[in-house]
Amino acid sequence: VGLGGLGVIGIKLAKELGGLETAKGANLKQVKRGGRFLYFKYKGKDQKIKVSGSRTKVYVGGKKTKRDKLKPGMACDISFMPGEATEVSCK
Repeated sequence: VGLGGLGVIGIKLAKELGGLETAKGANLKQVKRGGRFLYFKYKGKDQKIKVSGSRTKVYVGGKKTKRDKLKPGMACDISFMPGEATEVSCK
């Protein structure tokens, strides 16, 4: 899982906001509003992450797709900054 197309400025911003983190193999508990919001557990805490239609890269089975293809129960690697995902890669 890469940096999700963040550029140099995006990486600096991510560090200022608390850093870019990756939840490996996170199980999606809920997917709301057509994939706009993902709910999953990370480090023992429930997370709610926004998925941008333009800034977030979404992959299912290795193929690039739209966020509306994300479904509850999928196992995903999610790269995120506080509040927003940069990349979601599901099996």
